[in-house]
Amino acid sequence: MTTIKSILVFILFLPVFALGQVADNTNRHNEKNIYYQALVKCVSDSSGNTLSLKNDSIFIEKDSYITDSLLSGVGNIKFIQLSQPDIITYLRTRKKLKIYKIVPLSVEDGIFSITIIPFSVSYEKRKKMFHYINSGGFEVKFKYHDGKFIFTSLEVHGI
Repeated sequence: MTTIKSILVFILFLPVFALGQVADNTNRHNEKNIYYQALVKCVSDSSGNTLSLKNDSIFIEKDSYITDSLLSGVGNIKFIQLSQPDIITYLRTRKKLKIYKIVPLSVEDGIFSITIIPFSVSYEKRKKMFHYINSGGFEVKFKYHDGKFIFTSLEVHGI
């Protein structure tokens, strides 16, 4: 009976074992990090469907699991990470802020994707209320082959 239980446990956790090596590529603090690669693809897209830049900077909502492994930029473009308190501080002196949220890696039918969602954030002092407005996002897709994520497409989604 223990052999059957062992086989059942192995079968149940097979997807975890198979994808376990992929997870390492989300944590490295280098240019092979898949979240960094997704940002680079959005910044360097030649079709004009790119992230909006202000003073060669992109503001990214800080998420310790995802953003702690990002490099600080690509070329002359800086990735500036802002936590919720940082956003509040920033909006005390400005009317609005464009910030990007990076959604964790997902996989469907062997295609890995990362969604990057732009938000226009403003603060209404009278009501002491934040407004997050979104009009779409970017979906960067990769295949995993021979130990590497290979870029397949950049899709722009909008309202």
